[in-house]
Amino acid sequence: MLEDLLAHYIGIAPKDVQRLLEVQAQSIYEDNQYRQLVDTLDVKALEESLAETHMLLDKHVPGFTAAIVKKYPQVPVTNMTSYSLGNWLVGFLKFPQALNKLLGMHMHIPPQPIREFLPVLLDVFNELPYGGSEWQRALTLLAVPLISEAQPVERVTL
Repeated sequence: MLEDLLAHYIGIAPKDVQRLLEVQAQSIYEDNQYRQLVDTLDVKALEESLAETHMLLDKHVPGFTAAIVKKYPQVPVTNMTSYSLGNWLVGFLKFPQALNKLLGMHMHIPPQPIREFLPVLLDVFNELPYGGSEWQRALTLLAVPLISEAQPVERVTL
């Protein structure tokens, strides 16, 4: 079950993950628990492992995006790169007041492909010798609003 996997990576109980997934996607950025979890991310470890993360993602992102496009040809994911996944994640965490813009940037991608392929992406970080678990935790936390059960009406659906 996805909630159990998210709970594992975030480090909270599945019932807490379920509660976060039920919060309106636009409102989660004001949720106290969500904000506290984001604030505990080790941004320094993410920055220190960014070069290795780029190399790792450069190796895996093309196959990852090809798999998404094959299953969901209507989903535009061609601009996903190691830069957009790595640098943008760190940038958003350095400026958490801008986190709510992340949802707007992903309005053209339905939640279902993200829900389905997030575990595949997270698994890639097992290859990272330093910082992999922090990348998994950060990506999981930032994905919660993108896979929330309470999406904005203007969000693209399948």
